[in-house]
Amino acid sequence: GSARFAIKVVKDDLLYIRDPVERSTTVLNAITDLAIEARYLSVVSHPNIIRVRGFGRCDPFSGGYFIVMDRLVNTLTEEIGEWNRRVKRLTGLSGLCCKNESLDTLWEEQLMAAYGLASALNHMHSQ
Repeated sequence: GSARFAIKVVKDDLLYIRDPVERSTTVLNAITDLAIEARYLSVVSHPNIIRVRGFGRCDPFSGGYFIVMDRLVNTLTEEIGEWNRRVKRLTGLSGLCCKNESLDTLWEEQLMAAYGLASALNHMHSQ
């Protein structure tokens, strides 16, 4: 869809883990991770790091805790898959008819993505 925001919650299916010890540990870890993510991302500001727009103002362990964040259009994994498809299209026989795009353009796009990722990681590690 074209939604601008995403709401992140702990998956309900974690409650259906049969082993009670594993279920408790898994749910506790998931809630803790979500709360830490909300806290960390709410104070970090960088153009290549997703922004948190809000989160539940309740105790994360009381149930119903959530994060509202900017929605990603694609994940890095999806982008890499798309780049691979475009490389195949550009280097195969069908590449002879693809005059609107070149490998150089694709290479530049990938370098810019790598630079953005490195910049975000550098920013996070300098905090």
